[in-house]
Amino acid sequence: MWNIAMKPDTLRGMAEGPLKALTQICERIKARSRARVEYPFHVIKNLVGYRMVS
Repeated sequence: MWNIAMKPDTLRGMAEGPLKALTQICERIKARSRARVEYPFHVIKNLVGYRMVS
């Protein structure tokens, strides 16, 4: 199952409490795992020369 990150405005609009704290932790975990997965692709693309040219 794919977990999609929540929009920042939705998270900011939540009422303070344990649910918001738990949601922030979950969002941070999702962002961390995404960064770890996407970085190798970034490096490989740069090595191959797949970059946007302006």
